Amino acid sequence: NGGTNAATGGSGGVFTYDFPHAGAPGGGANGIVTGFGGGGISLSVMDTLQLDGQISANGLNITNSNAGAGSGGGVSIGARTIFGTGIISANGGAASGLGGGGGGGAIAFFADTNLFSGSLSAFGGGGFNFGGAGTIYLSRFTQSKFNAQVLIDNGGNRGAKTPLQFQTDVADLTITGGATATNGVILSATLRNLTVGSNSVLQFGPSLASPILSTLNVTSNVTIAAGGAISSDGVNASSSSSQGQTLNSTGGGGAGAGTGGASALGALGGTPANDSITSPISSGGRGGIGTVVVNGSGGFGGGPLKLIVGGTLRVDGKFSSDGIIGTNLNGGGGGGGSLSLSTKVFSGTGVISANGGPGNAAGGGGGGGHIAVTYSTNLFTGSLTARGGGGANFGGAGTIFLTGNPALAGPVTSQLILDNGGVPAGSTPITSLPQGDLSLTVTGGATLINSTVTSQIRNLFIGSNSTWFVSSVSPFTLTVQTN
Repeated sequence: NGGTNAATGGSGGVFTYDFPHAGAPGGGANGIVTGFGGGGISLSVMDTLQLDGQISANGLNITNSNAGAGSGGGVSIGARTIFGTGIISANGGAASGLGGGGGGGAIAFFADTNLFSGSLSAFGGGGFNFGGAGTIYLSRFTQSKFNAQVLIDNGGNRGAKTPLQFQTDVADLTITGGATATNGVILSATLRNLTVGSNSVLQFGPSLASPILSTLNVTSNVTIAAGGAISSDGVNASSSSSQGQTLNSTGGGGAGAGTGGASALGALGGTPANDSITSPISSGGRGGIGTVVVNGSGGFGGGPLKLIVGGTLRVDGKFSSDGIIGTNLNGGGGGGGSLSLSTKVFSGTGVISANGGPGNAAGGGGGGGHIAVTYSTNLFTGSLTARGGGGANFGGAGTIFLTGNPALAGPVTSQLILDNGGVPAGSTPITSLPQGDLSLTVTGGATLINSTVTSQIRNLFIGSNSTWFVSSVSPFTLTVQTN
């Protein structure tokens, strides 16, 4: 393996962005000497720093066959004014053969007046697998730290992951250049701007405990570029009532908002949690285990993620909380998770999804999850999907809820969409429909099961191969105001 610092090697240490430390050496191979990690440099200038040369704490490249390269070290530079056209780097070293590249290091750059036009880099090194991106922290020098910026950039190469922290002084976070930034558990964090570039990912890691709702508050704008992603896919590895059954060495699909699909040999899919359609917080259920192997499992469910944006949410890439396929033969797919999004302007041409994961071979598909979007202005022209996953039997459709901001003057219109992508399968139980001026669409093979005795909606559309099944034993009254 490559060495680690701010990022993992090509397979980090505990750190804060503003106090970087020295890098680690790479892993050995058959007693061969490994690449050394970069050291630590701290330079504080009370007036002006002119940098036209180079300041570096790079991990060393390693030419010995199959050994891991060293990670980038730590560089801390501060001055009232910094200018020049030079280079500041804490890159991971490159490996050869089967060795992993070193993880990128950490750079902390403090200036009250920043006129520096050179380059700053903390890239992961090359190898059989690239090391993960390091971190670059930009802030003030003599004044108290606030509105700092953090850049996680891997120079265009997809590599190992970069453990992500949300410090209170960090305002702007940019993940780009092939970087994958990950954090296992985030209860609540606040940023000013969040940007995820092409080929880059902000990822929430798996949890063996039931995942707690992660809430990101972004006071200005969130941008996901084409090819970039924010992902809460496959987060839920815990057991719950939404988990698919295991029977006859096959697994049913985990539930989301829709039921999980049954396996080919009768393992039932999971039962959906009783969650809010308008503000969902539930995880997708784990798929049934299937054929038991060491360290294998059914598919994990998508996690719960809440994003509150004060300005514009632009999604040209992907924003997802999908269930995933299981590693076990005949395991069930994970259920889709929950995405609760609130923004002033909703725009972009990308994909927002909470789909169920596919079953493995004879396993059942996971149920589709929950998506809820509240906006003041809707300019989004991409796709929103919460479909059941494929398998021996598909999972049921999830729910997609779209509504205007109730704080605005004038009537608020809402849409509730159940769409299973054209496959009649599973069901979506809904205890009660959202109140207000609601248009309901049941299409693409979806089956809505509802037990309330009265419902009032503005518009109703039921598509081909799709069903609204009323399970109440009492007389049912439906009022449709328009069409």
